[in-house]
Amino acid sequence: AQQNQREKVSTWVNEQIRLYPRCPFILTSRPQGYSSAPLDKVHVLSVQPFNYPQVIRFVHDWYLENEILSTGKNDSGVRQQAKRGAQDLLERLRGLPALHELTVNPLLLTMIAMVHRYRGQMPGRRIELYTEICDVLLGHWRKAKGIQDSLTAAQKRVALQPLAAAMMKGRLRQIDATAAIAVMAEPLQSVNVQGKDADDFLPDVQASSGLLQESELGEWRFAHLTFQEYLAAAYFVEYGEELNFAEWVDDSWWHETLRLYAAQSNATALVRACLGKDTVPALSLAADCLDEAKQLDADVRQTLEQKLIADLESDDPARRKLAAEVKLHRWLSS
Repeated sequence: AQQNQREKVSTWVNEQIRLYPRCPFILTSRPQGYSSAPLDKVHVLSVQPFNYPQVIRFVHDWYLENEILSTGKNDSGVRQQAKRGAQDLLERLRGLPALHELTVNPLLLTMIAMVHRYRGQMPGRRIELYTEICDVLLGHWRKAKGIQDSLTAAQKRVALQPLAAAMMKGRLRQIDATAAIAVMAEPLQSVNVQGKDADDFLPDVQASSGLLQESELGEWRFAHLTFQEYLAAAYFVEYGEELNFAEWVDDSWWHETLRLYAAQSNATALVRACLGKDTVPALSLAADCLDEAKQLDADVRQTLEQKLIADLESDDPARRKLAAEVKLHRWLSS
């Protein structure tokens, strides 16, 4: 919404509260939208991130509610089925610590639960889970509600992936709408979206999926940095863009994107760059690639493993710690 529209709504609500002082008013809003046009003399409550006990309760309640809705029953069999589904999801989440930041967000936890219930299981690899979540957000969610969509999930990704890549390169968490549309103009044209439809793409994705959010007036961001990193990695893999591994492997801003890139591609050049840097951050990234890479040449894998074994005797405590953590992880996974 435009700022003047928000101010008009706030003025109207303030007037209703004045005219009907004995009537309780409860209003909800996105935080950024409300803060730019606040109401007078009201109590404001903010939704906080879930803690772990709340995650457990939410998953159990969500599964029970959905089983009741889908079966039209609320008997012991339905409750037992819901309990099994919730326990299976929670067990799988415990095996994916990288998802913790996603699970504390009620919307994103809902998306994870939808993927789990939709598939009947969770994808075994983190990269597959992110793919499923994006597909649910961009397509299956609206389809399940019977809402017609002019673009498929894959077509929306055609525009969102280059946007995510541009934001990563610019080290941006949010981007001006004009700049975002400029980045996406050509990709959108390739799926026959142009003119006013192109201008409406950002708010349409926000309204239909929540994957993009207007964080401030005219400023847009991905709902979670993980989605930006995942879509950027997918773009680099799909379009074969030359990446600056030598510079990025030592830069924490790029580490998650590079891990997700490795999970979808041949990580040999990336791991070689890590070995060439020979810093703890770079070697930590390389160690992640040992388990997550889609492909990794055997000689490079062997070189990295030998390097980590040698670092168990290093004089550098950080190197010893990293090498020991990798060895322990691989032992626990065997």
